[in-house]
Amino acid sequence: MVEKDNQWIELWDQKARQNHMAAMGRSSYDLSDFLKYSSDVIKNLRPFKINYNFLDCGGGSGIFSWIIYPFVKKIYLIDFSSNLIRLAKNRFKNQKKIKVFKKDIRSIQFNNIKFDRILFGSVLQYLNSYEEIKNLFKNLNKISKKDVKIL
Repeated sequence: MVEKDNQWIELWDQKARQNHMAAMGRSSYDLSDFLKYSSDVIKNLRPFKINYNFLDCGGGSGIFSWIIYPFVKKIYLIDFSSNLIRLAKNRFKNQKKIKVFKKDIRSIQFNNIKFDRILFGSVLQYLNSYEEIKNLFKNLNKISKKDVKIL
């Protein structure tokens, strides 16, 4: 399993050096494709409220988080790739309401934080088994508010 994990880390670290769309796993997208994607995600996660905590899993360099930044209380962006995390930290270095972490979603946990909205940006397909997915959703239950929306 570690070898497979390293394979994915190398892939995403390489994509981080390409361009913003590749870093999101959307190499074939142009700007209009990305705006449509973003619009669909927002439509499915709304409403957004200024007191909401948002978790962006597989948030990469933070492009989508940047879009919703003005509309939520705090964003927690996590990703597996060190290079993508570095890009996100640079993008948000002077922003107070976003926290960026290098984390593996298989062991996701946050102390004293409950999330109102959670986005998985092309992440679940990289897990190794249904058991990992099942455990992920058990962990999500611990960090989610009662009326959470997960996409």
